[in-house]
Amino acid sequence: TLAYIYSEFALIYKNIQEYDLSLLYIDTAMSYCNNINYKRGIATLLTYKADINKERKNYVEALLLYELAENSYREIDFEIGIVQSGISVANIYFEEKSYEKAYNLINSVLEYAELNSLLDEQTQISELKYKIYKARAFYKKAANEADKFMLLKDSLFNIQKEERIREIESKFQLERKDHEIELLTVKDELNGEIISQQKVRFRYLILFYHIPDL
Repeated sequence: TLAYIYSEFALIYKNIQEYDLSLLYIDTAMSYCNNINYKRGIATLLTYKADINKERKNYVEALLLYELAENSYREIDFEIGIVQSGISVANIYFEEKSYEKAYNLINSVLEYAELNSLLDEQTQISELKYKIYKARAFYKKAANEADKFMLLKDSLFNIQKEERIREIESKFQLERKDHEIELLTVKDELNGEIISQQKVRFRYLILFYHIPDL
């Protein structure tokens, strides 16, 4: 649990580009993961660290960390992590203009992405293949891949839209239930007050009718 909490802090600071703070939380979380040999946690934290080095253009260090992360993912057969690591490394190869290495790597993880219905990752792969084709002046292939990329992107958008709608509906239902509970609570309180007032009136009536004549 502590490993998870610290890794979430690391992710938050990574996402807002507070990299030094993120690295501190990564190291703390990593110590807990190593103590219990939590391989998925180790792989995730290595990926965070690699992402930071990639953003800082420390490509040599980033590639090493992605490789270590991928090895950990393979040990536990976590295919989503394998695909994501492959995409990240391929993007570095592309930035270094190693187009053939990027293309070969991206094709090697495409099967995993398709078998696991990883639409977001398939979209990223298609986009990178389009960029590789365009960079190598394979314009016909680039045009075909662009069409595929747009179809995948539209499908991904529709899924995200449906998820967002479900999220809003769920939130609405939860809020409505909260309002209903709040309304019932108010009604109960009002009923309690009415009953109390009736009891008080009843006591006064009893006292009134039992006062002896003077």
